[in-house]
Amino acid sequence: MLSRSLRFKIPLVRNVKPRQFTTAIKPTQGMFKNSEPLTDEQMRAKMFAKRPHIDATNIVWVDCEMTGLTDKDVVLEVACAITDAQLNILTKEFNIVLGATEEQLSRMTEIPLKMHTENGLLEAVKNSKITYEEADEALREYIKPFIWERTSPCAGNSVHVDRMFLARQFPLFNSFLSHRNIDVSSLKELAQRWNPEIFQKFPVEQMAGKHRALGDIRNSIKQLKFYKEHFIIPQPTNTFFVKPKPDKRRR
Repeated sequence: MLSRSLRFKIPLVRNVKPRQFTTAIKPTQGMFKNSEPLTDEQMRAKMFAKRPHIDATNIVWVDCEMTGLTDKDVVLEVACAITDAQLNILTKEFNIVLGATEEQLSRMTEIPLKMHTENGLLEAVKNSKITYEEADEALREYIKPFIWERTSPCAGNSVHVDRMFLARQFPLFNSFLSHRNIDVSSLKELAQRWNPEIFQKFPVEQMAGKHRALGDIRNSIKQLKFYKEHFIIPQPTNTFFVKPKPDKRRR
């Protein structure tokens, strides 16, 4: 029950008649176009209509160029590409150079400083005004039309290192990806041990990069294509994500 002091502070409204309805209204009437809930197939059809290129088998490729590899280092450049399961690039690649402070750049050791100076990245960073928040949002919007949230893996060479920086500086983009990775470097290590003849045929000179993010992504895709063709046993049909038929035999 309200106290005396609180009761007198509530304004009184007089002569208000309750609203009259001539017909009964069902709770869901007019709220939805269809009275019945959509089936899973209908929901997927609506999603595909809005995002026709989306596919659970698509792969997100990422490469970052950093000031170093410690917790205090930052990303200077990030590139991203989307391929289908057969490693065909589906759209124009994403590439962006981030701005950095003098303090952040001063942490670079001799090797990355020399590398980023020679390949032109350091100069591009000094001319960039793009923030990490802006790049994070742009990356997420770039991949949205092609993948389901938290479904497609992230691919690249030693991509776990990139993902450590993504989790810290690009959380929106990183959280939209699956937690799974496709590390092309692992295939290189396995081929070197299990099939040295194939490893020796690897076109090293064609894969030499300048440590720029977009070039490294393109090289990673070429490398996986090589291992797919020469090292991995192909299957007659792509059965990835195909739901098995139920066994109708009596048990």
